[in-house]
Amino acid sequence: MVALQNLLSAPELGQLYASFDALKYNIEDWSVREKFHFTIPTKDVSRLIYISQNNAWDWRLRANKQDDDTIKISVLHAEHTCIALLTPGLLQHTSYQHWLQRHIPRYLHITRATHVQDIIDCAPLQFGEVISNQVAKKLKTCSLEDDIQSCRTNFQTIPT
Repeated sequence: MVALQNLLSAPELGQLYASFDALKYNIEDWSVREKFHFTIPTKDVSRLIYISQNNAWDWRLRANKQDDDTIKISVLHAEHTCIALLTPGLLQHTSYQHWLQRHIPRYLHITRATHVQDIIDCAPLQFGEVISNQVAKKLKTCSLEDDIQSCRTNFQTIPT
């Protein structure tokens, strides 16, 4: 699980991000690294709030868009204590599908010949996370579609 050490760590109060997506990537990495789950109860064009999915934990993060379009963390209650209360290693949010798409291919080259079980085995080996057969199938499908799309884009840039 050396891969866990390569994930982004906890955000800090006042930290700036280039976009809400950059903040989301940081939160997703941190949540996998620290084994907790979050939800987004409030989001609009100028602010975003993350809270713990576990009601016993008072973790909360609020980020606001600044005048220069950067995103700044304005409220942060980051001391989480819910690790013992959660089922460890269960990725269950749709946002984690994007996280998996970004990280699993770094450790496993996904092709048509890749078995779904190989993907399922990679997640706990690298990140200590358990994923379902359905999630692994979707990851394989999305990874192959991304490869096809990338190839199309590359071929379109070749001069004729």
